[in-house]
Formats: sequence, C-alpha cells, structure tokens
Amino acid sequence: MSKKTLMASFVEREKLEGLLNKLNENFGIPKDKIFIYEKINDNTIIITFKLKNNHNSHYKYLLPNTISIHKKGSTYYTINALNNIIRLNNKDKIGNINYKSVKVNWGDYENQFLITKKGKLFIYDLKRIFN
Repeated sequence: MSKKTLMASFVEREKLEGLLNKLNENFGIPKDKIFIYEKINDNTIIITFKLKNNHNSHYKYLLPNTISIHKKGSTYYTINALNNIIRLNNKDKIGNINYKSVKVNWGDYENQFLITKKGKLFIYDLKRIFN
C-alpha cells in the first residue's frame, strides 16, 4: 500500500463541482473520500483529501491552490502555522524553543484551519458541508 499525504484545496463555491470531478478523473479520488468545509463568513470552500505520494510530483500543475496539511482532532494546520502557534504560546520563554517538546492544547483550535500567508498566522473557523 502506497503512502498518502493529506492535502487541502481552496476553491470558490461555484468551482467546487469541477474540482471534485478533476480529483476523481486525474487522481482516482472518489467524492466520498473528500471532505468539504466552508470558511465561516467567507465564500471560500476548503476540501481535504489524501493523495498518493506517487502523485505528489504533478498535483501542483493540476491543483494550483492545493497545499500539504496535517490534522490533529478536528484541527487542520500547516507546519509553519503550528510553529507560529508554538511561538505565540511561548513568547515569555527566553532562549530557543524546542518545538518538538512543546505541547499544544488542540482543544483551543477545534474546527479550525491554521495557516500562514507571508509569515502571518491566519486561523479560520470551519463548518463541514455534507455533499
């Protein structure tokens, strides 16, 4: 069995069906293996799915608004966002932070997507959409 990477694509609501079809046609991902979320107070849809690692080399061409992500409970995050959270929660500590030893209270980030853009942390509230 080949390894898979958790991915997230960002799409406008009116382009969702086309993206779902593209995932199925190009990567063999059925709709029941794709999870759809809306950013609360926004028209952007975030879909999550697992991509086989042998597809990782060409997904950026077919899926330009797609990134690799991680999940803990109901929280989705990028590594850079996690590092920002750790820095924010440990700003009173002097010296270097051992990022691997820091515990994150994931309950503080339930049903949220943590991402960085140009070094700035963004936290989006998510609501699951059932298709």
